[in-house]
Amino acid sequence: NARVLDGASWSALTQATFYVGDPGDTLRITEIMYHPADGGAEFIELRNVGGDLIDITGVHFSDGIEFTFPEGTILEPGEYVVLVSSEDQAAFESQYPGVAIGGLYALRLSNGGEAVELSGAGDDVLISFAYDDVAPWPTEADGSGYSLVPVDLDGDLNDPLNWRASTWLGGSPGADDGDTDGDGLPDEVEESLGLSPTDTDTDHDGLSDWYEVTNNGQNDWEDYADLLWDPDTNPTGTNTDALDRDTDGDGVDDGTEVALGSDPLDSDDTAAVPAAYTVGLLVLLIAMACAGLVPILRRQTV
Repeated sequence: NARVLDGASWSALTQATFYVGDPGDTLRITEIMYHPADGGAEFIELRNVGGDLIDITGVHFSDGIEFTFPEGTILEPGEYVVLVSSEDQAAFESQYPGVAIGGLYALRLSNGGEAVELSGAGDDVLISFAYDDVAPWPTEADGSGYSLVPVDLDGDLNDPLNWRASTWLGGSPGADDGDTDGDGLPDEVEESLGLSPTDTDTDHDGLSDWYEVTNNGQNDWEDYADLLWDPDTNPTGTNTDALDRDTDGDGVDDGTEVALGSDPLDSDDTAAVPAAYTVGLLVLLIAMACAGLVPILRRQTV
């Protein structure tokens, strides 16, 4: 078989024609390690998220770093390419043995945040955004060893809530980081606990799975399977049941109780939900937004 570009085809024993897609449609930046931990390596990961080959010859960074993809650079559907700071090649090869380096770039990304722009061979802007190292941006990516990962690849990359810290310390260059729904829990952990790896809030109680399993980041998910949902016996505090939207059975969803300040593990401490439906819903949504309890938000808050 042969890979054939630009609609032409040829054959030795068999013949095949491959469609080449537009990189502007399906090329995405999928991970950024802008401030690695001491001894770590800076990198940027890109991926072809479409179903066709894309020729990224001449695609280049026009802001942030200096790099141009050389002649004949093709990405297959789903294929990643990892670019590494030229100053960190040795560190990258040591930290990520077996991960191919797709190119070395000049200049370093700013640890304090800056603009990043990717342009096509004809200088048309493909991707443009600016990241930062302060909240509401995921601060774990600022020197703690975690990378920045977009929650929605087609979402607004200038929106800090559309970014999360990587699931794994060190990130996952050249591979899926194993967190399909981007809620901060690896797929394998969610599956082992009976949670949905494609739904950030399996029981739809207004609290993300990560929030419930880790007690808003205060506990390790390894401890969750041993929890008893009783305020007197819960060994690690206030984890709620991620498979039960009303852990204490008082008739009020866990997310509502947390947003309004009552204990979701104590049936005697029940939130007073406003009686008027329209006004009550508005108050509830405002309260949950202020408390950072919308499930799609960054995993550090929910």
